[in-house]
Amino acid sequence: MAEQITLISFLVFIIFMLFLDLGVFHKKDSEIKFKEALIWTLVWIGLALIFYVLIIFKGELLHGISSMEDLIRINAKHNHKLNFDGMSYAEALNLYRHTLSLEYLSGYLIEKALSMDNIFVFIMIFAAFKVNRTYLHRILFYGILGALVFRF
Repeated sequence: MAEQITLISFLVFIIFMLFLDLGVFHKKDSEIKFKEALIWTLVWIGLALIFYVLIIFKGELLHGISSMEDLIRINAKHNHKLNFDGMSYAEALNLYRHTLSLEYLSGYLIEKALSMDNIFVFIMIFAAFKVNRTYLHRILFYGILGALVFRF
């Protein structure tokens, strides 16, 4: 049940942030300057790092782990291949949190690196179609929203 609550909470948060992005902060189409783009980039990276820190200190909440039995079950279910033999619950939980946080950070950094090539493709497409700079944010927003929907 904790996993479903985590997923629903994550989706609600993402929808809320997307609403804020397009519905509040970018109601009117305008050219986004470098400084604003940098600030928004840092905001999104900051949110990702906050989630990373949350996993480091409370990662067990994502899967509703409250005992050694839960931890062993989740370890097997998600194929982490962690060996908890001879560890206390606190030690095993620290190992689990550490592993989970590194998996998250690795996935985040890989996703960031893979998305960089998309930027160059976007630049080429927008240049080829001579898209007005004032519409770039809206076009990218709906493109990213579509990508998120099709991933589920």
